[in-house]
Amino acid sequence: MKAKLMLFVFALGLGSATVYAETPQHQCQTQCQKAYKRCTGGILTPEPNEACLQQLSDCLDTCEGL
Repeated sequence: MKAKLMLFVFALGLGSATVYAETPQHQCQTQCQKAYKRCTGGILTPEPNEACLQQLSDCLDTCEGL
């Protein structure tokens, strides 16, 4: 009986892990956002950095095909 319970709990863990798995597109978008933060130096300014925004836009466009 313990073995069945252990297998059931293990299967639940596997099922819940796949629910939270990121899609390749989401991973790509996350990397684009990280690159944007590195580009801006993580500083929020009233005037957006046009070069960084263009880089972000181009990066996100490449993610659309995934």
